[in-house]
Order: sequence, then structure tokens, then C-alpha cells
Amino acid sequence: MTQSTPQRRGLPRSANHRTMARDVRHVHDVRFDEMLVPGAVPADLSAPLWMRLVPPQMKADPGLRQRFLRLAGFMLPEEGVLRPTVAGVLTAAEDPAVFLPNARTVVEWTLGGIGVSRDIRGPLDRQILEACRTVEDTVPGAYAPEALFEAVVNAAVHRDWSEGVEPVRIRIFRGFRPDRLEITSPGLLTGTMTVESLPFRTAVRNRLLVSLLTKVPLPEVWAKRLGRSRLIETRGEGVGTIIRATEALAGRAPVWKMVKGDGGPALRLTIPPAPRR
Repeated sequence: MTQSTPQRRGLPRSANHRTMARDVRHVHDVRFDEMLVPGAVPADLSAPLWMRLVPPQMKADPGLRQRFLRLAGFMLPEEGVLRPTVAGVLTAAEDPAVFLPNARTVVEWTLGGIGVSRDIRGPLDRQILEACRTVEDTVPGAYAPEALFEAVVNAAVHRDWSEGVEPVRIRIFRGFRPDRLEITSPGLLTGTMTVESLPFRTAVRNRLLVSLLTKVPLPEVWAKRLGRSRLIETRGEGVGTIIRATEALAGRAPVWKMVKGDGGPALRLTIPPAPRR
């Protein structure tokens, strides 16, 4: 499938500055994750995936379930017809990459001198957990579970989804000097954020996506390991957790920097591993 860019609701991509200045009075702060996905229809959202987020008092009534999908932002109306949003597809489609080719997570490492790559697809929470599991299976005990989890969540959730077809890319370096984990998230930092400001303040690019993922429950085994029940809980604590947990295990701090990735600018996080014994 060729890359297709979800249409902007309200402000067309081709709008000039004067048009945008006029129209922004009517459409304020429309974000990419709120946009409608071309070709996607309500049936493309998997009922088991979105039903896990429906409040108990709304589950039994089909009308209330439909209302929840609209009010929560899984779908929004266009000319009287509900259609899935980018955030809705990322959260509740069985394979979001069918509609958004960059909705993948790639984990790469070397095994016996041969490069190995795993292309992980599925709803975003499943990608995050599978990526963490792949890293832990490949280099057991090398990275603090809470730091690894927060790092992958941040890379997937806060990336620029409007940027091309490049996935989140995780590279495991072992037997290298130095050993390390690199997590590359496509796109520039949002707003006025800089690499230096990451530990001190937060800015949310994909607000609707974050809103939906705060409702996603963690599987019991992960909830026990991480001491939390939801995929996203306390907002703004992720970077601090990555720093503290990494320094405690590795004795060194993680490093963020902007790089030129395969598809354009990207944010790369490098995490040092626990010392070898």
C-alpha cells in the first residue's frame, strides 16, 4: 500500500498563512492524531480492542458504546458519518500499518555475526510490550525494566506520526564498544522543547492518543513488574524514570540527541547497559 496522509480536519495542508490565520479562529489546535484516516471505516476498529476501554456502565448498550467511541475520539464525524481517527486506528485496529505505514516498531540486533530484525505490528500497546519483551529476551538483565518500558512508550507515543513511513527503531548493540541500546523516534521535538529541556518540562504532541492509552490496562504480569495498572499513568514522569532507573543499574546516565534518521530528523535515546559481571 502506498503512503497516504490522513486529511486534516479543518485546516487543509495547502493552506497559506493568511488562510490559516483566518481559519484558526474556527478550528483551534487540530492535531495530527485527531485527523481522519483515509479509507478507514468503523469496522476496521476491533471491538475487543476498544471494548476493553469502555466504562462498565456503557458496555451493555450499543447506543452508549457508539457514543463512547465518538466522545473518546476513536471516531469523529465527517459529513454526518463517523470515521476512525489516527489515534483510534493506532489504539484499536488489529494492524494500524495497513492505513499508517509508519505504525510499526522495528527491533534490530546481531546474532552470531548476522544481523537480525524483528518488525512488530499491531495496536500500539501490543507493539510496546512486544518490543520490550524482545529486548529483554535478547539481552536479559541489561536494562532496567521500568527505564526500558518508559523509553519505548515515549518513543512510540510522542513521535511525529505525520512524518513519512519510518517506524520507531530500536537497535541492540552487544559485543560492541560501547554496548548500548538506541531507540530512535521519528520527528522533531514538539513546540519549543529541546533535548536539554526534556528532564525539566513536558509537552504532549499527540494528546488524543495519550488520552486513549491512559485507559489501556497492562497485562497482569507487566502490571506486577512495573507496579502500575495502565500503559500510561503519571504524565511527565517518563524521562525522570528513565534517568533514575538507568543511573541506578548502569551507573551512567542515558543520553538524548537529535539525529538525521533514514526518513528525516529523529530523536535518539541511548541507554547504557548494566556493567558486565
